[in-house]
Amino acid sequence: VMEVAGVLDKPLSASTIAFSIAPRLNAAGRLGSAATAVELLLTNDESRARELALLLDTENKERQQTERQIFDEALELIAKDPNFEKKKVIVLAQENWHQGVIGIVASRLCDMYYKPCILISHTNGVGKGSGRSIKGFNLFDALTHCEKQLIDFGGHAVAAGLNVNMSDIDSFIKEINKYADEVLTEQDMIPTVDIDCPLSERSVTLENAKLLSKLEPFGMNNEKPVFALAHTQVMNIAPVGADNKHLRLRIVKNNQTINCIGFGMGEFAEFIHQGDTVNIAFQMDINHYQGNETVQLILKDIKRK
Repeated sequence: VMEVAGVLDKPLSASTIAFSIAPRLNAAGRLGSAATAVELLLTNDESRARELALLLDTENKERQQTERQIFDEALELIAKDPNFEKKKVIVLAQENWHQGVIGIVASRLCDMYYKPCILISHTNGVGKGSGRSIKGFNLFDALTHCEKQLIDFGGHAVAAGLNVNMSDIDSFIKEINKYADEVLTEQDMIPTVDIDCPLSERSVTLENAKLLSKLEPFGMNNEKPVFALAHTQVMNIAPVGADNKHLRLRIVKNNQTINCIGFGMGEFAEFIHQGDTVNIAFQMDINHYQGNETVQLILKDIKRK
């Protein structure tokens, strides 16, 4: 799998697993049967393993295509809703959306709009939904409040699933937004970045990035540290990747040049320009390229001064 994913020359870190290996293993189960991934993990035949890894890679590309299609359709539904801005919870329903992917799209929309989001795929009058939430809005509690409108539900504070009769969907949307109006303040709807500590540019080193990697694996209850660097100057900035979705940034402070990447932050290139002075929030990472290691900052936010 690492060979097919193009990360064979990179350390087997939590990030490598989360962003390169796990999506391919998960793709089979999301689109159909997880048997392909299970066989790959169990086989001792190297040739068969490569064949299965290529098959999973193809299925992962299909998953990405399906995800993009649902995401675009969700954006169209949002654009057609004249009351969208007034609603604190996004609830979107469409016939025959793929069940294995709607949770991923809900997460993307949740991040994009910073609102709790539930996507529902319905067939023959019954909808199956997957939801993601923001800090301060316990999704399970919200669904419990709306249980009269639901067939059943389950999950936890930030992610949940549900079944609903489509004849009850309008009342469900009304009830969960009524609950959100009571629970969420306007301040809760403003996304924040929690910064662990400010740094000077002298602390942004490959050595420190390697020391931080010893704290892995990062995740729930062991979040990757977020730092801040103030009053840096933009040397270069450009959107990169498919659809200019991501951002590549090079900054300089006291003659020290630092490379940064901002995933999903391509739109920042529209209003931040070369020569601007900015503050950045970031995670420190290691970039592996052609056998070389350099420190790289994973951007979480940028503010122009």
